Amino acid sequence: MSANLYRSVNGQVHVKKTCIIEDRGYLSPAHAATSDGNYWFSERGVGVQELVLLGTTEEVLLWLATHYRSGIKNTIKDLPDIYMGVEPYRPGKRFKGLFPMHDVLKAIFDASVGVFGPGNTLTDVINAGGDLKSAITFKPEIGYTEKTKPVKVKGELYIKFSYLPGDKMEKVGSKEVDFRTIRKFLRKLV
Repeated sequence: MSANLYRSVNGQVHVKKTCIIEDRGYLSPAHAATSDGNYWFSERGVGVQELVLLGTTEEVLLWLATHYRSGIKNTIKDLPDIYMGVEPYRPGKRFKGLFPMHDVLKAIFDASVGVFGPGNTLTDVINAGGDLKSAITFKPEIGYTEKTKPVKVKGELYIKFSYLPGDKMEKVGSKEVDFRTIRKFLRKLV
């Protein structure tokens, strides 16, 4: 497999009667503008979506080297900067139920009703408390690293480009940056 550049289509929340589901979004192949071969950030259309480069370290460096004449241009006047963040790629499920409490309450109910049934014990009710704690505890999908430390990644990299600053993201340019410059910057990080 080789590295590829994608647009990150933002997720959204769907509400259907008593069911609330989070769609975490997906990655769609990015296409360079036909006029200049660059990838654009803009206030409308696909340009509002972040860019994501996926691949192993070697694949990403090779992709950047072969696309050295292209780059990223930002046409948003009020937000001209371009930021980059690097982290390990950990694919997750696209859809997620937003109410883990439903599962916990069901486990408590099932356990308490089952105390009097054959083969069930009271410990199931106590274990339901642990389910409640894990349902409330926030678990981030993707781990970040400190900006100042090199990223040591086994497997694939998830390199995000955005016109908005984010956690553990570095400014790599303003208005435009070419992939040759990004490659030099990335070599310092990985």
